[in-house]
Amino acid sequence: MKSRLLYLSLVTLCAAAPLLCDPAFAGAKEWGDFIADGEKFYRAKNFADAETIFRSALKECESSGLDEGKLGITLNNLALTLESQNKDEEAEAVYKRALSVKEKSVGADGYALVPSLNNLAKLYFKEKKYDDARAAYERALAIAEKEKGKEDNVLIPLLNSLGRIAKTVGDTAGATKYLERVAHLVPKTGNSDAETVALNNQAVVLRNEKKYAEAETLYKKVIALREKEKGSESPDLAAALNNLAGMYREQEKPELAQPLLERALKILEKSNNEEATAVCLANLATCMREQGDFAAGETLARRLLAIREKHEADQPRALLEAQTNLALALDAQDKYDEAKPLLQKAATLAEKLEGDQSLLFATAMNNLKEVHLHMEDYQGAEDILKRVIKIRKAKLGDTNVEIGKDMNDLALIYRQQGKPSDAEPSFKEAVAIDEKGGGASMPELANSLNNLARLYRDEGKYAEAEPLYKRSLELREQLYGKADPKVAASLRNYAALLRDMGRGDEAGAMDKRAREIEDKE
Repeated sequence: MKSRLLYLSLVTLCAAAPLLCDPAFAGAKEWGDFIADGEKFYRAKNFADAETIFRSALKECESSGLDEGKLGITLNNLALTLESQNKDEEAEAVYKRALSVKEKSVGADGYALVPSLNNLAKLYFKEKKYDDARAAYERALAIAEKEKGKEDNVLIPLLNSLGRIAKTVGDTAGATKYLERVAHLVPKTGNSDAETVALNNQAVVLRNEKKYAEAETLYKKVIALREKEKGSESPDLAAALNNLAGMYREQEKPELAQPLLERALKILEKSNNEEATAVCLANLATCMREQGDFAAGETLARRLLAIREKHEADQPRALLEAQTNLALALDAQDKYDEAKPLLQKAATLAEKLEGDQSLLFATAMNNLKEVHLHMEDYQGAEDILKRVIKIRKAKLGDTNVEIGKDMNDLALIYRQQGKPSDAEPSFKEAVAIDEKGGGASMPELANSLNNLARLYRDEGKYAEAEPLYKRSLELREQLYGKADPKVAASLRNYAALLRDMGRGDEAGAMDKRAREIEDKE
């Protein structure tokens, strides 16, 4: 059903002109005219007038004592009109009344309740009342299953909605459960578009759970279905290729993503879809940069920037991203004289968009800091990073994981400038923040511990350095396994300390372990 409005056709029952119509019937005719007019205004998106008319229909309904069916229709349409004007609190109250009215006529598990529950659940979701939305959808699903059985296509939108809620609240097991049912039901409809959407949704959930092999299988099915149904030049196929490429990049497999993105780009260029082409260019430029092909990344980034510059007034954030993308490609090729002014422009644009105390501005400035570092302008990098830290602490709090990374970077800059007395408290603050961050901060904690240990080692504070190196090594073994290159790096660092401490045999054993890991690479 394209519209969520409900309309009840009326048949005039009045006979000869001299006879007076029943008052209730006269009210029904008046009510029907109101509903028809309100629906016209609603379809024309003239919601304020539609609201006025539906309120008149409600008064007519109540004053003429019309049946509960008409009252339920009126309330539903009024609620939709209120929702369309973002009067969500009023809309919720009216939806609830409409549901209550309908329950009186069809019972607590009547199938006619499903549309009303669906409308109320959609509003709850919009209001971020996820528990209420889930309860309404689950009730609608239970009613539909009882009436239609568990294999009917009518269940698909309800299951999809429940899967969406589960995904939103982080209930991946619940999302998988609902979406698997959708994937089971959709092929029976013969609707290939619905089938590909269902498979893609499943793949997204699996990808979020890092079940990459299972997600890859589903993404490839989507690609095959899109190509079969839409053809090899379809923008829908390009979108499917882009999704799989995104997962490969997430797995740090840019070499697998590249051919998919190149194919998608060719399709999109022929379709004259400039926006989709720009997104694909951005993804491919980043992919090439991830593989170290900075020249190719630069070429793609320049094409992207040319598109974004044409639409600066309408899409300033997209322009900022394009400026940054090209600057990073230039920076990677030591073209600092070109990269630096681009990042300065990006920072100016970020300031214009959200102000000089915004996180967007802080991110832009942090990118500019990297160019200063690569130019060995450590004082410039220090000044910028201190400004970034001040903004982020104000916005995120002193113990946010991003602050931990920033403090670690600031300490490294101090060390580059030969300021160990400044570096030590910054490293310690980074460690303290990472300690509080939980599992997600463990990789950063391992890095911060390693860096503080290196500082102590350089100062000859071997007793302070050893427990830090030891803990950093243990963390990396837990995080990555005992045969990971990051573990080899920790072993090498720890071995260097042991040699400085005159413990050559222990150092040799660690170097041997590191070499065995490195030889497998």
